[in-house]
Amino acid sequence: MDAPTTITQPATEELPRRGTGIDLRGDFVQAHGARVFLVLCAVGGLFLLPFALNNFVQDRAVLGVASLLVVVGLLGNAYAIARHRKPAFPVVLIFGPALVALGLAMYEQGLVGILWCYAAILLIHFVLPRGPANLFNGAIVLMAIPAAWFHLGPQVTARVGVTLALTMLFTNIFSSITDAQRRKEAQQRQRLDLLVRGTNAGSLEWEANGKVLYSQRLRALLGLPLEGDSSRWQFTDFVHPDDRERIGAHIRAVFDARARPHSVIHQPPDDLRLLRVSGHAIWVHTEGIAVMDGRGRTQAFICTFMDISEHVNAQQALLESHERMREQARQLERQNEQLREAIRVREEVERIARHDLKTPLASIASVPRLLRESGPLAAREEELLAMVENAALRVLSMVNLSLDLYRMEQGTYRLRAEPVDLGGLVRTVARELRGHADSKRIAFRVEAPREPLLGKGEELLCYSILANLMKNALEASPEGGSVTVRLQRHRYATDTVMLTIHNAGAVPEAVRENFFQKYASHGKPGGTGLGAYSARLMAQVQSGDLQMSTGESEGTTLALWLPLWPASAPAAPVPGAPSRPAVSAREETMPGIPMPAEPAEAQTRALLVDDDPYNILVLRSLLPARVSVDEAVNGRAALECVARARPDIVFLDLQMPVMGGPETIRRIRELQRERGQVPSVIVAFSAWDDEATRRQCEEAGFDHYLVKPATREEVLAVVRGESLSCAADAGDSIDDDPGALLPEFIASRRVLMGQLREAAERGDRNAVRAAAHMLAGSLGMYGFEAAGELSREISVQAQARELDWLQQRCAELAERFERDQVQAHA
Repeated sequence: MDAPTTITQPATEELPRRGTGIDLRGDFVQAHGARVFLVLCAVGGLFLLPFALNNFVQDRAVLGVASLLVVVGLLGNAYAIARHRKPAFPVVLIFGPALVALGLAMYEQGLVGILWCYAAILLIHFVLPRGPANLFNGAIVLMAIPAAWFHLGPQVTARVGVTLALTMLFTNIFSSITDAQRRKEAQQRQRLDLLVRGTNAGSLEWEANGKVLYSQRLRALLGLPLEGDSSRWQFTDFVHPDDRERIGAHIRAVFDARARPHSVIHQPPDDLRLLRVSGHAIWVHTEGIAVMDGRGRTQAFICTFMDISEHVNAQQALLESHERMREQARQLERQNEQLREAIRVREEVERIARHDLKTPLASIASVPRLLRESGPLAAREEELLAMVENAALRVLSMVNLSLDLYRMEQGTYRLRAEPVDLGGLVRTVARELRGHADSKRIAFRVEAPREPLLGKGEELLCYSILANLMKNALEASPEGGSVTVRLQRHRYATDTVMLTIHNAGAVPEAVRENFFQKYASHGKPGGTGLGAYSARLMAQVQSGDLQMSTGESEGTTLALWLPLWPASAPAAPVPGAPSRPAVSAREETMPGIPMPAEPAEAQTRALLVDDDPYNILVLRSLLPARVSVDEAVNGRAALECVARARPDIVFLDLQMPVMGGPETIRRIRELQRERGQVPSVIVAFSAWDDEATRRQCEEAGFDHYLVKPATREEVLAVVRGESLSCAADAGDSIDDDPGALLPEFIASRRVLMGQLREAAERGDRNAVRAAAHMLAGSLGMYGFEAAGELSREISVQAQARELDWLQQRCAELAERFERDQVQAHA
């Protein structure tokens, strides 16, 4: 009776003809169905059987056969109905012989045969539908009147006709009254069915005789056929095993209960799980009533079932979501606590860095300039001072970026204005970048006035701006192009210093609009998008500004404005005062790293390629005096050296900026093959000491593989063309003593370890790996083997291990290095 939940019942829905057991348009016989027909067939057959047999005894064979056919038809149908089968004989085939038998009985037996007509009318009316029954009964009356006239006379015939007609009338009146009552009940049942259907609930009705009726909606919920016999289904089989015992006990308790006769007992609502035919479990909400009979016993137990699976699932999901939220809240609280602790630590570190780190580093950066002012310096002294100065300025720049950018963004940064020699800073940065400019064959020009041009700001901020902008200009400039740096007073604003940096490259369209925005980067591997943003921010903090103009034809120009130090201000020592004579107004020749002149008697030429100058100095000290040495800061610079003059031996680092070792050896081999030159002996000189790296170098074409730190015997064996396993000639002289470089080397390694620890703190694994690799390649060369091994371990594990592990190992490295160098001096 119930429609599926996904079907909307139309307003003109036809009332069902099946499902309730009652047809609103049927009659009495259709209403009572198979059970009534079964009883009437059984009683009628058994009642007629003796009379049929008696006809054979009295030699009325035709009447006996007709009567016997009627009995066989009735009993056969009764048996078929009892076996839940289709009736064996149609009703018409049964009552056809019955009419024949009645006609013969009335003809042969007279009044006795006519009396059978009354029983036949009643039987036919309760067996056949009203229409066919009235036709059969009318035929019986028409047959009975002539027979009564023939045997009984006209007076009795009239009485027989009237009584037969009254019998037909009373049976029709009875069935009409019954049908009217049935239709009323059916209408009430139909209204109840529509009401239940409107609640989208299924119903189940247990009767005291054990019969169970499933509504169509409940059948749909359980995945059962919507039509068919339900007597073979046991409801508890559809209950989930976890609820089955409880529900079975409740049903038994309902039928065992006693209550007031004809009362209705409401059962408490419950939620349980039912199993569909497919095995899928659904949650249902059930409510029920127990209807008592006249003896106070349960006559029927009716339950309704409403599918609440979506509600239960949503509630379960909500509970799980709440639990996840509580767990996330706990994690967030732990993270907040860690963040608060980190903020406290950062504030302490910032205080230490501000007062205990930046001030001595600034002093260290100023010492080389003061020494230059004292008089001319030797080439080696100038080289070492430049290294110390550059390392100090780089560290100070990183300190500024890491500690001050946040305050600048928040507007809480306190500027400590001082006179800054912008020309001196420009020349310092240009000197640092000269090697990279040469490797790209870029014409690097610096134009500045002869007299010092003092800006108003902080020297370290100005250095960070200049280093960032000039380095980016070199990277963006095309191969073989030019970069021009011009420093001058502003043409119109006389109290402003203007610095322009121009290169022929154009800023990509994708980042032109947001060039100075945070995290804007394009096409630069490892770029963070903070360079231009931080440079402009630092310029604005110093009451200046930074602008950019770009185009495909005119290239890119960055213009920096800073306030000029007022002439009326009291004289103050300039931290960045130039240490050499003033340069011309057009161009300054930038000094590179001085290299010793080639001895006239040199028989062997060596090329040392490494981005760490200390490694080059140590390696040079291990070579004999008869070896002429050239140096290169990266692979591209090495190619230019090889193009100018073929080296006999090339000591080549594997990991370098601009161009690394594998790419460099490939290009050197191609160049010498094109020129028909004898291939140089190329030695891989690396901090890595694993089989995979050795195999890669062998496949790349390296002739030898040396692990930093290499011994003097290994280097000399390479120079003499011997196997590295052979003993070296200890009689060769050594040019320099690497121990003389130890103080400067220790200072530079401390700076590099500071960079390593800072990279680990901010989680920059690539920077950790690069710094640890550089340390691993140089520490062992100066006798710090244990620290070198620890650096190599950090470099190998930088990408795989947790940040806490990296930070701890970096701290251990710094402690081990300090302990070893103290022991070395003891």
